[in-house]
Amino acid sequence: MAARKMSCPWKTITQMKSFLFLTTAVAMIVAGCSSYRGPVWVMRVESTPAGAHIFSGTSDSYQSGAYLGATPCNAAIPAKAGGKIWGRITIWAIPPTNAPGLYTQKTALGSQLQRSTLPPALFFDLSKPPSTKTKSASSSGG
Repeated sequence: MAARKMSCPWKTITQMKSFLFLTTAVAMIVAGCSSYRGPVWVMRVESTPAGAHIFSGTSDSYQSGAYLGATPCNAAIPAKAGGKIWGRITIWAIPPTNAPGLYTQKTALGSQLQRSTLPPALFFDLSKPPSTKTKSASSSGG
């Protein structure tokens, strides 16, 4: 019997390198676009009037934060079981329109020095001017 020559699916080393590069690039893009998949704490967020855009983040600007939804909504915040967080997180409520008499509100939750527990719900009254205190929204529930 004559031995059959095995054919390689790759015609050249260059094609093999190109294929390897493309599959690696696609894998990196897909991994980079994935969202947070760790444990989360679901918090009810409401506002007066409804329709406020809710953001969360650890910086001083909501523009670099994550969009959580429009009120009323259930916001998923990265946290351990029971809503435990280490560090500070800020939640912003941005009025749905540029209507006069509505103000952006924010509340800072947690502490840089110790583990804290997130509340089960937040309420923002957008008709009140922001206070000079760090916490300008009331948390409801325990």
